[in-house]
Amino acid sequence: MAVGIVRHRRSCGVVGRDLTIQADTGDMSHHSGPDLLVPHTLRVLGHASTGQVSSLRSLPAEVVEEALEDARALGQVGRSAFGGSTTWHLTELGRAKGESALAVELDEVGGRAVVEEAHAAFLPLNRRIGTVMTQWQLRPTATDPLAPNDHRDAAHDDAVIRRLGGLVEDLRPVLDRLTGVLQRFDLHQPRLDRALHKAERGSNSRVDSPDVPSLNICWIQLHEDLLATLGIERGKRRPDRLSPRSGRASGGRGPVCLLPPSVTHGTNLIHLMSHGRSKQTDPCAPRTTPVDDT
Repeated sequence: MAVGIVRHRRSCGVVGRDLTIQADTGDMSHHSGPDLLVPHTLRVLGHASTGQVSSLRSLPAEVVEEALEDARALGQVGRSAFGGSTTWHLTELGRAKGESALAVELDEVGGRAVVEEAHAAFLPLNRRIGTVMTQWQLRPTATDPLAPNDHRDAAHDDAVIRRLGGLVEDLRPVLDRLTGVLQRFDLHQPRLDRALHKAERGSNSRVDSPDVPSLNICWIQLHEDLLATLGIERGKRRPDRLSPRSGRASGGRGPVCLLPPSVTHGTNLIHLMSHGRSKQTDPCAPRTTPVDDT
């Protein structure tokens, strides 16, 4: 299929892929209560305001605020004020308590096998997006293998966007399966779709910028959601078996649980440094990003 290149619009046709995991949302999806859902959203995003959590989760602001204040009273979330705005974040205690609560929820709904299957289907996609993000961020030359992409070659950038569109489509049945068990996973597909839509129309920041809900950031946050749900520490090997309820390792070896996509290939650090961020920035932590998906 021919693809026309237009200044501020990219046409990214995507053909169907044959995936082993099948979507089956049904009517049995479990809806997490605010006491779990609200702090968990902080885990996924890194930091967020009451309004951001309310908007993303379609919860009344007063419900979100009450859940946050209850968690703060227990030492599980903290609050920071900067530049006239207030955001919330998980404490170490909140992170540990959240992982325990997620493990209990997962076993109570009988969804562990489905989420583990979805995670296994996600890992090859995660490897692929690392490669594609490298192609977006770098344009190696004969003298500089780490030369940054100056985005002057529209044909190259459009080809990369098409590959990202293919990845978003390949991810869709995985997320459908997850959402069919745990409704809270419905956060991710619309955000990825919006980021892709904007990237197709010429917004380069929506591919990989750490300052907006870009494809790279939304993908990393989905990865964090999966790891938290299964009790897997980022960057560690995944055990063959997880102990019931706790989600902790019970022995054995498994595939490597990958770092965030571009970090695996060493390019996310380059991107962060190009935006004036410290070399000590932790690339493994979920990025704090504006939750403005309009």
